[in-house]
Amino acid sequence: MEKFYVFQGGMVKEGESEIIQQPGFWLTVVSMADREAIPALVRPDAPGLVREWLERVEAKGRQLADRKHKNEGFLGVYPRAERLGPEHYYVCYRDMDQGGKERAIRFFLTPKEFVLWEWGDVEPEQLKAWAKRGLLACSMHLAQVLGARILFHHQELLEKFEDQMDIVEEGILKGPKIWQEKKIMDLHKRVIGLKKSLNAHQSVFIRLGGVGRMEGPGDWQELVQDTQRELDNVRQTHELLESLREAYQTALDNRANDIMKVLTLLATFLLPINLLTSFFGMNFENMPLIHTNYGIWFFYGVSGMIMGISLWYFHKKKWQK
Repeated sequence: MEKFYVFQGGMVKEGESEIIQQPGFWLTVVSMADREAIPALVRPDAPGLVREWLERVEAKGRQLADRKHKNEGFLGVYPRAERLGPEHYYVCYRDMDQGGKERAIRFFLTPKEFVLWEWGDVEPEQLKAWAKRGLLACSMHLAQVLGARILFHHQELLEKFEDQMDIVEEGILKGPKIWQEKKIMDLHKRVIGLKKSLNAHQSVFIRLGGVGRMEGPGDWQELVQDTQRELDNVRQTHELLESLREAYQTALDNRANDIMKVLTLLATFLLPINLLTSFFGMNFENMPLIHTNYGIWFFYGVSGMIMGISLWYFHKKKWQK
């Protein structure tokens, strides 16, 4: 467990140097092994309340992990913001890496305390860089910066999905393949997950932006608007995926139609010859031409003439194209 004092322009670790008397907040980074220290850090007046709440959150997490049948776009980490006291809040963000793997960022928030419980891949050096840039004047600012970072990762992942859609579309134009359908279904599930995640994050940002008692609430309206724009992009991508799936099905139907066309033309081409073969193959003594030397050549000639007429007719109607 590490504790820092964060102020506009810097971040000082507790015990390493004298704390500069500037407006700011305490940032405590808690590892999973130090979980028992969280209740006293968040609410020293009522640690039992926080402890009970933590147990409920972990039980819910285990329940989600044990689910065998996951619906489309299933979120193992669900973004939310809950009020634990007059000025005490719990917030969960859902971060994702380039592979789409979920990472939780959980923290507890008060006007002067920020307890970072699970932080994904947020490093202390990154926090120091934000502080030096003047982005972390109060605890609410850190919540906002983390939210902007989550939104940026969602944007990156959506762009990656769109690039994959372009590859699938190009492949469909060349010829439908089984892997394209599997990829479309996988992208569909991931885009649905992005849409659910952005919807949930937008609700969290709106709630945090409405917290009026906290000092320096920050410009949450801009983050909410950026989230809405990205949500619109995700919805548009979802519609494009539906169109891509329809294009794939159309390509399959056209391919099946081409196969049936060839088979139909072949059957039509051979039908008169089969009729002649059946006629001359009947077991009767008084069949015409059955006992003549030129009967077989007459059969070949009629068959060739029928084939020629069929080919000419197909070419005239342009059925072979």
